Amino acid sequence: MLGMVFLLGCEDEKLGTDLGVTNVVLPDISEESLGTEITIQGNGFIDCDVLALSPLSGGTEQPIYMETREVQSDHITVLYPSTATKDSYGLVLVRGSKMRTLGVINSTVGVMPDENLRNALSALFPDIFKGEKISSSAKYVTFTDGTLNISDKNITSLEGLEYFSNIRKLICNNNDISEIPAEVLSRLSELTAQNTGLTKLELATSEQPNTTLVSLNIDGSTKLESVDLYYCYNIEKFSALNCKLVYLDVRNYHSIYGGCLNYNSTDFKFTFSDDASKERLLKMESWWMDSYYSNSGSIVDAINNGVTVEGYDWMHDYPDGNNNYYYSYGKYQKTMKKYGEIPDINLRNALKALVPDVFDGDKVLTVAALNTEYFRNNRPLILAIRESLIWKDYNTSADTKTSFWMEIIWEKSILVNTQSVPATRQVR
Repeated sequence: MLGMVFLLGCEDEKLGTDLGVTNVVLPDISEESLGTEITIQGNGFIDCDVLALSPLSGGTEQPIYMETREVQSDHITVLYPSTATKDSYGLVLVRGSKMRTLGVINSTVGVMPDENLRNALSALFPDIFKGEKISSSAKYVTFTDGTLNISDKNITSLEGLEYFSNIRKLICNNNDISEIPAEVLSRLSELTAQNTGLTKLELATSEQPNTTLVSLNIDGSTKLESVDLYYCYNIEKFSALNCKLVYLDVRNYHSIYGGCLNYNSTDFKFTFSDDASKERLLKMESWWMDSYYSNSGSIVDAINNGVTVEGYDWMHDYPDGNNNYYYSYGKYQKTMKKYGEIPDINLRNALKALVPDVFDGDKVLTVAALNTEYFRNNRPLILAIRESLIWKDYNTSADTKTSFWMEIIWEKSILVNTQSVPATRQVR
């Protein structure tokens, strides 16, 4: 309780318990208020009035008297102490030997408009809100294993969640939320947002890359069309099944020597939109794009669904298995679509006769061509007496150990472009 304060020159007027001060309006306090001037509005202030902060928690803490900067009948301006760091204080008016409580002054950091989100957090931290306002202690509260699970809460907005700075794993399934605050995303190691109303997911930029996110699951979030993981450097698991993507960038992830895009791995899974009227694009590492170890999976489904796939060098150092490291610069290599073309009719007919299952009319089925078994057993491709052949790289592979052909016999043919033929193969 405040001790009695006697101020020289301040008359002890014969007023009621309110000391004649009415219509008091208290300001919001934040961290930025510490050590700065604040103004309390009201009517009936006089020159000798002094304001003090009284801790609400009780105990032996002493009141904090505030330096008066200006007094007018309709307001009083004081210097808010830099040591007043608690969420709430009682504000006391001291006039001579009398005093009066003006109310509670709260330190807040922001607002959380969504009532259902507030209720979910209030169940964990009962005193964390003052109406919609978030108490400044939000940044100090902790979560078990850093995890906040707010699934199935009918939440439509996560505004204000950024002030809870110790969330590391967020599970927000089955809520109609359209976005997640960037500050929240920047701190997460795991995000599970299945069956949400997400329309955008701004994970990182070149100026602010994301180095914390390891796992991302957005299965069933069908309103989200674009996911860019280019500046997310540490993701090990990504799932966007039953989505309707039109753009996905996973160029920073590789398949070589244990990378997360291994051909037989399920660490990266995704589903593109079936809407062929939309321009759909997948950017990825070329090695994975060229996989002929399997003819199923997310990449194959995307190509067969008509998605345009651009292949790039992987962007980082990687080992070759002998402790030697190589660096690639993320350069564009090529584009793969559902169908390829072989303009030369003679070459096309020759291949049709050998592998008819990789053609749809005169068009090459890209995935089928990459996975055909015909040329895997060192069989030569004999193109005898075929003149003016124009070479196209649709039935080749970067891996000479399991190439579609190890020997090409041209015999009286004119090869116009041999750049696609690896040097290890015989051409005669």
